[in-house]
Amino acid sequence: TIAGPNANGGAGFEPTGNLSFRFTGTFDGDNHTISGLNISRPNTDYIGLFGAIDESGSVKDLRVEEVEIEGGERVGALVGWTKADTSNVYASGNVTGNDQYVGGLIGSTTDAVHDSHEAAVRVEGGSGSVGGLIGVHGGGIVINSHATGDVIGSTNKVGGLIGSANPTRITRSYATGDVQGAGEVGGLVGFGRDESITDSY
Repeated sequence: TIAGPNANGGAGFEPTGNLSFRFTGTFDGDNHTISGLNISRPNTDYIGLFGAIDESGSVKDLRVEEVEIEGGERVGALVGWTKADTSNVYASGNVTGNDQYVGGLIGSTTDAVHDSHEAAVRVEGGSGSVGGLIGVHGGGIVINSHATGDVIGSTNKVGGLIGSANPTRITRSYATGDVQGAGEVGGLVGFGRDESITDSY
């Protein structure tokens, strides 16, 4: 197996794409499910099913269930870092980042996220910008999306939906998990700058 706990000497799945060689294609899951994704790379950044996705890429219509993921900085069940649109994607399981920018679905993004959610993803980050759905969102819109898992951050910028939103438009979205952190902590957003929040809870 290429994604089990014993793959690659115990490191699990090797993420698709990294900061130097970003994924640039279109991944259409056709509403299929990837189950049991294991990644144990605690000292490696850009960790998820995808490590990094360029602005010319996109991911849609996919379920990623029962993940067990651990990385360093920029960690998410779907992707560690993306500049691309994400739509109709679902995740469940456990995501741990030993540094900042950790999210249940996406570690860090600068594009739209819509019709996406995580169900009971337990998210834990070792530094700031930790969110149930997205660790840090650096622009665009989050719409029709939600997070229900618990979020634990050891420092600030910890949110049930987004850890840090600057700037972001959030609409028709919600979060219901327990949130723990120090400093800037919120049930929906931990830290926001120039963000707009409507029809959300």
